[in-house]
Amino acid sequence: MKKLIYSICLLLAASFAFANSRTILKSTFETKPPIKILNSGEEQIGLIVKAATLWIGLPDGPNAMAFLKISEGTKVLVLEQERGFYRINHREVIGYVEQDKVKIVTPEPAVKEDNAEARIEPPKLVHAKVEKNTSNHTPTPKTPKATPLGDYQVTLETSLRAAPDHRSKVLTRLPVGGQVQFLERTDKYWWKVRYEGKTGWAKCALLKKQ
Repeated sequence: MKKLIYSICLLLAASFAFANSRTILKSTFETKPPIKILNSGEEQIGLIVKAATLWIGLPDGPNAMAFLKISEGTKVLVLEQERGFYRINHREVIGYVEQDKVKIVTPEPAVKEDNAEARIEPPKLVHAKVEKNTSNHTPTPKTPKATPLGDYQVTLETSLRAAPDHRSKVLTRLPVGGQVQFLERTDKYWWKVRYEGKTGWAKCALLKKQ
């Protein structure tokens, strides 16, 4: 009888060890689907094409939490793509939405050669004009005047930053409908602007001409 009980205990111990070893091997060799970085750390603009839920954590994960609803037509910043979801930044809240509910929007270049009204050029100075004088006095040049700087409106809430980089210091928040003054076109992503006495850089894709 004792031998029978001993044999049963050995069989149970062997079964447990085999199952445990399979679990260890499975967790060792299984890998999660890779995370696709969209464009080398540069944020892209996405448009919500259908009302979506912003999840904190991947929705198919064990600790996922539905945070808020995002209405159709809202613009968001897309950071990464992972397992059928986009990781986005919506008003400084980072979470996940279903990929089929977001459309990546490619901003149009600031300068268009075929549309004179859309052409944006840096402000230029008016050359001094010398008045003709028939007397013996020295001609007096007129004081040059600067071309008025363009005014633009914020289309999506964003940040005014201390440098043309999304990781630089935030000087202030630019609200939707806020008016900024164009100062300089730094590159195809960033413009130097002034808002309420503060000068910094904002994303040109989120600004439109008044």
